[in-house]
Amino acid sequence: MNARQSPRRAAALAVLALATGLGGCIDMMILDTPGTHYTVAYATEDPMDPEARKNLPLAQQHGIYYEYPVWLDYNGGSETWEAGYVWASLTYLPLTRNIGLYKDAPRDLVRFSDLVEGLEPASVVYMRVIGVDDNKKIQVSDQFNLGEHANVQHLNQLYVGNAQIPCDFAELARQRARSPAHTPLRARLGDRDIWAIGDRLWFLGQWLDTVELYLSDPASGGAVVRPAAVWITARSVKTGEWATRDASIPYLLGGQGYGVVKSERRADGALVSFEAKPWPGPAMDELLDGADTEAFIPARQAAAGDPAAQQFGEMRVRLETSFNEKLIEWKAGEMPKVLSGAKPEDLSKLSVRLEKALLKLDLKSKQLKDAADEDARQANPQAGGKAPARALDRAHLLDQRKTILTVILGAVKRAGAGQPQ
Repeated sequence: MNARQSPRRAAALAVLALATGLGGCIDMMILDTPGTHYTVAYATEDPMDPEARKNLPLAQQHGIYYEYPVWLDYNGGSETWEAGYVWASLTYLPLTRNIGLYKDAPRDLVRFSDLVEGLEPASVVYMRVIGVDDNKKIQVSDQFNLGEHANVQHLNQLYVGNAQIPCDFAELARQRARSPAHTPLRARLGDRDIWAIGDRLWFLGQWLDTVELYLSDPASGGAVVRPAAVWITARSVKTGEWATRDASIPYLLGGQGYGVVKSERRADGALVSFEAKPWPGPAMDELLDGADTEAFIPARQAAAGDPAAQQFGEMRVRLETSFNEKLIEWKAGEMPKVLSGAKPEDLSKLSVRLEKALLKLDLKSKQLKDAADEDARQANPQAGGKAPARALDRAHLLDQRKTILTVILGAVKRAGAGQPQ
């Protein structure tokens, strides 16, 4: 071993002593061959001493941790230190992989509209690189990776030089599945069974409570099973204060909307009970105010030509159609009773609401048509553009809704004038 590697051996032994003292079962090896790593994966509920974990958001997570030693020269300005081991955890989020969408977005603690949902759950790997500096002081560097890790063997740590930190994602996923904190809970989703796993994770300065949904028992086989959907049910941006997502906003699974009926958790976020039922759609007051699907389901960040975006556009068309049908049924059934018993001032207010709704729908319809026209004028329309999938179909359905609301508005005005219906 050369002279430069001798301090590394001392650093490694120091970190090994630290890990042993904190409860980490690390098999440390002294490696002289660059790029060679020895890894050990295991499940543990408490890899660090509680005092050492107290002020570390990453380390407060319970569940599965993947821990292994590495060699790494850390350079941060005038600071240098050598890493001894890495601690990693895995979870899933229903977000897009463009992390820039979330960094500066104003927090919406009612509808969670700032947490723009992705087309499918993205895997999240948290890493903590732990080492000692030249003065034998313990140092850490936290890493956050949001994306698709199924085929990744090494993760590039941007804030730890240009080092490639080894991460066996498949083994991490298998260990997580065997963790008691992530034991699947068999639950009801409408009229069918589903398997749910609860998690609590740290994301850009806030805690998120999630529910991962699986169409089959993820613990029944040896293969790694990704969730079919992940729902963010609550968030905490201030210690001790939690905000639950507005119950009127549906959660999505397989192109269908659902509402959470029951959800109970342990202190670490693990589920105790869970149940959801199909979303009944918007309230009539919301439709009378001109709501469309984007009032309940945020826009997806995908090109219109993407197959998943097309599927999502078809779901919007189905929902907009059902909204129109719901208005027609109300007009034929409940509306005469509502108008006959309403006070003149209430009819006047309803008339104003309907006129505002017509303006809102007219603007939205024109925006969809303009975006579709602009895309059609492109040199390569198939490349995708500004218009969301099925934009023209949605615009036509909104025009239909304008017609229905115009009929309702006429009936309201006649009632207000004392004329027969």
